[in-house]
Amino acid sequence: MPTLSAFPPLRRRRGSAPITGVESSGRLPDRGIAASGLEAAEVAVFRSKPRAGLVELDAHGRAMFDLPTSGAIATGELLARVVEWDRERLAAALAAPSADASFCIEVRVQPREAPGRMLLCRGRGAQGVFIDITERPSSDLRAEYALRRNSDPEPQAAGMAERDRLWRYSRDIILVMDTDGIGLAANPALTRILGWLPEEIVGLDVLELIHPEDHETVLTALADVLNRDNSVPPEPSADSDVFEIRCQHKSGRYEWISWVAGYEGAEGRTLYATGRLISGEKAAAAELVLAQEALRQSQKLEAMGQLTGGVAHDFNNLLTPIIGGLDMLQRHEVGGEREQRLIDGALQSAERAKVLVQRLLAFARRQPLQPAAIDITALFSGMKELIASTAGPRIRIEFDVETDLAPARADANQLEMALLNLAVNARDAMPNGGLLAISAGLREVLADNRHSLAPGEYVLIGVADTGVGMDEETLRRCVEPFFSTKGVGRGTGLGLSMVHGLASQLGGALEIESAAGRGSRFTLWLPASQRLDHQATGPLAAPEARPVRGLALVVDDEDLVRASTADMLAELGYDVIEASCA
Repeated sequence: MPTLSAFPPLRRRRGSAPITGVESSGRLPDRGIAASGLEAAEVAVFRSKPRAGLVELDAHGRAMFDLPTSGAIATGELLARVVEWDRERLAAALAAPSADASFCIEVRVQPREAPGRMLLCRGRGAQGVFIDITERPSSDLRAEYALRRNSDPEPQAAGMAERDRLWRYSRDIILVMDTDGIGLAANPALTRILGWLPEEIVGLDVLELIHPEDHETVLTALADVLNRDNSVPPEPSADSDVFEIRCQHKSGRYEWISWVAGYEGAEGRTLYATGRLISGEKAAAAELVLAQEALRQSQKLEAMGQLTGGVAHDFNNLLTPIIGGLDMLQRHEVGGEREQRLIDGALQSAERAKVLVQRLLAFARRQPLQPAAIDITALFSGMKELIASTAGPRIRIEFDVETDLAPARADANQLEMALLNLAVNARDAMPNGGLLAISAGLREVLADNRHSLAPGEYVLIGVADTGVGMDEETLRRCVEPFFSTKGVGRGTGLGLSMVHGLASQLGGALEIESAAGRGSRFTLWLPASQRLDHQATGPLAAPEARPVRGLALVVDDEDLVRASTADMLAELGYDVIEASCA
């Protein structure tokens, strides 16, 4: 894997060697063999006099700038021959701030009559040379000058100003660095996006600002850029030229930046990269993935519910004649003691199968419910002893119910079963003991909520434990029917699915929060009721005596169910009429 340092570093222009052709006295050389050699090499010698505002220039130099053939040249007149966007740099060089200061710049000359030229100005202190590099292919700026030298300076100056505005106002980061990955310059967008000032990047290894896991991506991408033929520009939409990495904000956090890089120069290459902030897009994409996963899970549970409901309904039809027949055999004491024991065992298994079918129907939201206004405080009081005996002595139980809590709209029997299932799960999650906290409160739900509940008041019943908790995979599948982590023979895997189905059928929701090693919390959202269905608490009056015999109409499309029901009614003394449809 090549690193950036494997490529030729950017060549920086530092102090120059003494200029050939300038005498130590500072005087311009006499014309002769030396001067002829300078002319042949397209070199002109000059000496600047900043205090007097003059420049001494040899004949060849005067010709380069299309100036008079004799006399000192005013600095302003010389600068007037240089295109506007290069005047400031040449003026600074001619100002000669100190005798030891060296300079090496490129300027574009546009005389009044002579053809335009590109000159390399090199010198030290107040003296130096102009070298004509207009036709030299080694100059990186020759092509640019060829496009500009016959143009009006004013539009060109406007173009330079426009590029300066793009540099300053671009909302994307523009980064310049050498092939060793050392920052050379950055535009102000760096501060807006990553908080760093542009001057803080200069001289800094850019890898220091990149997430360690993304270093390999950066090195590979920049190596590909440097190995690419720069004469063939890449397609703007080519994904291979785009790499996304995490860059450190000055505050310490990391932001996702999408970069596109290229280089300039043939030997000493300079890397240019533009970076666009995509942290928001990354976050939105992650949220979309989670939403799609939640939708798939919801569709999966819906499909499983439809399948489970159909199977449970058929099982219920099969169990009805079995339970009815066994009940009749038991009541008639058919057979001896051994036969009665076998009938009793079969009846118990059938009853367990009946409970299993009820849980399946609850998950599928197809169980018959009798919703009423339930006093949660009274419900908790009635279940305290049952929950305590189920949890065992090693688990501490706490109940917390808000005062004046509104009743919940639910089926009392099914709600008791749901709470018992949650308590059993909590007990199994705390094999070494712990805390089981059961609470109830009232919450207002607005139209836009994460559970897609209808607006209104809801009673929240919470069951929290300090057990082993669930990892992400278990949490994702915990409400699936027959999914269990308790092992074979220790559970049906229908407890949570039954609670989930009950809450949905009542118009509420089941919220689950859990993490491995941090326990779990199950919150049951149930619609609140405005009134309490009071039941008579006094002694029940004896029912009025009525004759047992009567006429009963039994309608069922399942023959075995209809026949067993008719036999039981007939045994009770009813005349029965059977029908297979309404």
